[in-house]
Amino acid sequence: MTWLTSNSPGGAVPCTGALSTYADDLIALLDEQNIHDATVLGHSASGMISLLAAVVEPAFFRDLVLLNASPRYLDDIDYKGGMTAEELEANFAAIRQAYAEWVLAFAPAVTAASEGPGLSEFVKGLLGLRPDVAVTVLRSIYDADLRRLLPEISCPVEILQSRVDVAVPVEVGQYMAARIPSSRLVLLDAEGHLPHLTAPARLWPALDVALLGGA
Repeated sequence: MTWLTSNSPGGAVPCTGALSTYADDLIALLDEQNIHDATVLGHSASGMISLLAAVVEPAFFRDLVLLNASPRYLDDIDYKGGMTAEELEANFAAIRQAYAEWVLAFAPAVTAASEGPGLSEFVKGLLGLRPDVAVTVLRSIYDADLRRLLPEISCPVEILQSRVDVAVPVEVGQYMAARIPSSRLVLLDAEGHLPHLTAPARLWPALDVALLGGA
């Protein structure tokens, strides 16, 4: 897959960054398994990887279900992504200086949870990363800008969005729903970026409808 990459304002040219590699992997997996009518559920950046793959090879996809996903995680002109470039650089500095302390502050904020097994699992996963790897992963996510691709999605898309999410504000879900042709925005009665970990009982009914039609 070949993409032009750019950090141009307003996403004039799609900037896929490292996400295009993961999209290639998803397409290769579907092709290897001879799956050509897939329903794909993707959370956060994984949702955007699925969306990118569906633009490149639409024949593999029947529909997409995106959970707290975002085509652009950084604020831009007339666009609220959830974080400014200055805030992102401050996060990188904190990661490099004291990674464990950053994790213990970041995890409760992004999950909107002060305790519980979901928070503990997320903290454990983050602490399992080296600080340099964490910076690389975050930068690949925040460098991406897929806003210009949204109108090119040809399959139906269900957008599941927490009512409160510091990483992906509700405005992002509304932005996508207004630009993806066959899309529906569902606001979840949940807070935090990872409701599948911290509030699964509030997520399952919406997933049941999105994946199985409520059957």
